[in-house]
Amino acid sequence: MIVAAGCWSGQLAGLPRALPVFPVRLQMVAVQSAPPVLGRVVQTLGCYLIPRSGQRILVGATAEQAGFHSHTTPRGIAFLLREAVATVPVLAGAPIAEVWAGLRPATPDSLPILGSDPEVDGLYYATGHYRNGILLAPITAEAMADVLTGRTPPVPLDAFGPGRFGPADDRAGRAEG
Repeated sequence: MIVAAGCWSGQLAGLPRALPVFPVRLQMVAVQSAPPVLGRVVQTLGCYLIPRSGQRILVGATAEQAGFHSHTTPRGIAFLLREAVATVPVLAGAPIAEVWAGLRPATPDSLPILGSDPEVDGLYYATGHYRNGILLAPITAEAMADVLTGRTPPVPLDAFGPGRFGPADDRAGRAEG
């Protein structure tokens, strides 16, 4: 069995160890930009702006400890719009096309949990990728396939092992929802 339940991995009952995986809410906003004002991704200290087809610009993202509440808030969207306009002032008049929120699976050390359980044969983990889940999906799949079939993964997984968070009987790390 592979535990790969995203931010809910830390909530699963019956595991031999607490998984300190918890949700971090992200909020994003998309604005229309006609004519296009960006030709590439722009990263600032407060946000990033991603030009998309259809003259849209995605503005992201907040990172909030909000439990399992995956809704947008006026404060989060206002923050993103303020940062976007400070970066690209012409966006002050751009129509808002869409707002949304989601949950990212985080761990206390910001590293994913990958590999086999040190005490339970046949139990594996692939969770906690935070902002990089979609980017790391191919290498995670390859590494986990190798682990499951007894081959050496393409990258060492020792630093990502589930045992790094303490003994199996320490259930205190379970996140609350």
